[in-house]
Order: sequence, then C-alpha cells, then structure tokens
Amino acid sequence: MCVQASDPNLPAWRRRLFEHHLTRLRVVRSMGETWKPDIINVLDLHGCNLEFFDVGAMTSLKRLNLADNNISRLGDSGIANCAQLASFDISNNAIKDKRELVYVVACVE
Repeated sequence: MCVQASDPNLPAWRRRLFEHHLTRLRVVRSMGETWKPDIINVLDLHGCNLEFFDVGAMTSLKRLNLADNNISRLGDSGIANCAQLASFDISNNAIKDKRELVYVVACVE
C-alpha cells in the first residue's frame, strides 16, 4: 500500500514527516553532481525518531551515532559498506534480534 502525504486520514504529525522527507529529497536531488556521500566521515542522527537508515554510499564514514531512535533492522542499512567505521552507537533502539548485529561485525572485519 502506498501512502500519500496528502491523505486526509493521516495524522498531522505523519503528514509533516512526509513533507519534511519530500523537502529533503528535493534538496538532495537539486544538489546534482555536488552530492558526494562518499566523503562524509561523521554522521550524528541521534534522537531523530528514525525507523531505518541507509549509509551504504557513505564509504568513508568513521563515526555514526544513531542512538535513541526506533531502528529495528540493520540488514538493509548498507552498514557493511562502511569499512572505515570506528565508532557506531546504536543504543536505545528497537533492535530485538541480536542477529542484526552481524551487519556491524561485517564492517569491522
């Protein structure tokens, strides 16, 4: 099921979240050739109420803080591509299956 930001049945907070993400996508798209995620080496997104993330293109990432979010899975996150990752905080999230941590191990091996 595809949900639209304009759906009148969505709570106001959810519509604002969609609008925020759409605005950010437009900004990234308008950056065109100047967007270079592979040069990002520090990313702090703690307390952003994230449910998922994707850092697969951020191959120079050294520090990643995703504490205090609502992330439950790491498998689709691209974290295994972050071979230079030295610091990764995923505390206080919704990860219940410890097997998800295998993706973190993959990036430090």
